[in-house]
Amino acid sequence: MRPLLLASNPPPKPDGGDAPRIDFVELARIIGGELSFPPEKTGLWGKLERTTASDIRQARLAKKQTDVSCFVSFSEKAGLPLALMGAGGRRHVLIGHHLTSPKKASLQRKLGWLNHFDAVIVLCREQESYLLDEAKLPSERVFFVRDKVDHWFFCPQPEIAIEADLIVAVGRERRDYETLVEAMKRLPGKRAVIVASSPWARQEASGEGTSVPANVQFVRGLSFVALRELYARASAVCVPLEAGTRYAAGVNGLLEAMAMGKPVVVSKTPGLEGYLDPSAVVTVPAGDPDALAAALSAAPNPALGLAGRKLVEGGWNLDAYLEAIREIVCR
Repeated sequence: MRPLLLASNPPPKPDGGDAPRIDFVELARIIGGELSFPPEKTGLWGKLERTTASDIRQARLAKKQTDVSCFVSFSEKAGLPLALMGAGGRRHVLIGHHLTSPKKASLQRKLGWLNHFDAVIVLCREQESYLLDEAKLPSERVFFVRDKVDHWFFCPQPEIAIEADLIVAVGRERRDYETLVEAMKRLPGKRAVIVASSPWARQEASGEGTSVPANVQFVRGLSFVALRELYARASAVCVPLEAGTRYAAGVNGLLEAMAMGKPVVVSKTPGLEGYLDPSAVVTVPAGDPDALAAALSAAPNPALGLAGRKLVEGGWNLDAYLEAIREIVCR
């Protein structure tokens, strides 16, 4: 078996610093696979791929490789075009993220692109339900695997002092920072640091660039070590999300906070069903600044952080994720 793994991000740039393990690098090591990366988005092809959120050239190059036994697409960006081109009789596994987007759902209705995969892995129950109930894929081709966090890297840092007034929020995908900003206006005794950047997100998070109170700060471009330190200093972590989000937007920030042993306040969305364990997180209605302010004003409950870390150590982590993916790919 010689699988080709189609990564959805450029190859990692070693900088000598500490950083989380990367899922596609670790899976390639475990199963002896070869890695494929999307070409740089330059010229006319790059413009087309940015516009369509696809990696067409990566898919074309993959199809031409006759010495691989199967494909593992780490997102729809290469997986969708490769499915439409045809995998040449080779097994093709997709790790799907936002299959319910209007464009992808329309393509499924018209072309049945998801039917070309031997296995589709999804990271939340809502996407699993879409595949089974709406896309009508056979159940033996659909797999729910809980998303991951590198709990070796993101872990409690007892040597770093917790700042009782500090709330941290991280990420861009489907984030509702407008509601968080409104909540913070009701909490003059608290301050929020919002890390509004992500290697995965294409969209801007709502709330960026707007007038914000003095107790809210937007930052970008933190190293992983600096991000971990910021988590460690926080008394609580907030994951505010847009109402009705049907995929697992916010799950990375949620799992990182749990791995750090932090109390978490998160908007309740369909996409995070299965991750919102009440022993570890406090949920609030999406888009409700009063409810969010009330939850953030409460004294942080250390038991939430302990329960979150226990869940991560018990299987909500990168190692369990990789083993589940390996079993599906190698069956």
